[in-house]
Amino acid sequence: MKERPYTIISVAMGISIIVFGISLKMLEQPYMFVSALDWEYIWNGMWCMIVLMTTVGYGDFYPRTHFGRIICFIGCIWGQFLVSLMVVALTYSVQFQRTEPIAYSTLKRIEQEDLNRLYAVKSIQSAWRLYNHLRKAPQTMTELSLIHI
Repeated sequence: MKERPYTIISVAMGISIIVFGISLKMLEQPYMFVSALDWEYIWNGMWCMIVLMTTVGYGDFYPRTHFGRIICFIGCIWGQFLVSLMVVALTYSVQFQRTEPIAYSTLKRIEQEDLNRLYAVKSIQSAWRLYNHLRKAPQTMTELSLIHI
């Protein structure tokens, strides 16, 4: 389960849909004239189980017999279990492993050092430009004052 959780859960979900779908079709087919639902095809049983196991619940196919309802109840609980396993596997796969936080913090530190260097360069450039501007400013001010006189 640790190596290939998505494959195992998907295969379990597929097998469960087939098994519960076939059993639901077999239990509901003798009473399909009473329920007015078409349980002739195996795909309708599987569709009902897909909808139940994923908790979508369209309501287009539903069991009318007690045994069919029991199968759907068990399938719904089993589907919830498989969906929750999928969520746990997804959560586990996006979490850091043991050495990944160290690598992440090292990368963030290097990135911050690069930003600090960039800010230092920009600060020095701005200070140099200001120094040059102020060094030239008194000459231009005296020239301007002589022109106006």
